[in-house]
Amino acid sequence: MFVNVESGAGMPIHDGKTGSASNLRLGHMTDYLLLKPKAAADRLGLSESTLAKMRMIRSGPSFCLLGRAVRYRVADLDAWVASRTVTTDTAA
Repeated sequence: MFVNVESGAGMPIHDGKTGSASNLRLGHMTDYLLLKPKAAADRLGLSESTLAKMRMIRSGPSFCLLGRAVRYRVADLDAWVASRTVTTDTAA
């Protein structure tokens, strides 16, 4: 299933099994699309273990704690990637 809504959470959760987040058609709800760590790691091209280590030392993307469940907002992942853009000066 592409989206599951955990009981009580009321927010769509991408399970990382099928499709992509861009396939979700919920209008403003996409602002609150939350990814599980595996799906977030896949989106970033990192291993789930690397993402967990980054979370531990607070060097990775922002994340949400829903009880003990870790979730990542798509907007936070995109912002984190954008903040790590390195430009090179080709005029040497």
